[in-house]
Amino acid sequence: KVAPNPLREMLNVYWGVPEKVYLKSIEVFSIGGNKVFSAKYNADSRQTQISFQHLPPGTYVLIGRYSDAKTETVKLIKI
Repeated sequence: KVAPNPLREMLNVYWGVPEKVYLKSIEVFSIGGNKVFSAKYNADSRQTQISFQHLPPGTYVLIGRYSDAKTETVKLIKI
């Protein structure tokens, strides 16, 4: 879950996953394909904040990668 979307400066990301599965990483890309954020997480993590202060308004794509090889993609709008 991501909030708020559209966002201005800070994105809150929350995840709940089944037992033994965890979010391994989050990457955020600009609509042009440039990576603007990347972080890795451990099995105990359940939330994070991503700053968009330094990024211009526009469309971004967040990709979450899980330990069971699944991915989740979320379209983000910065205003």
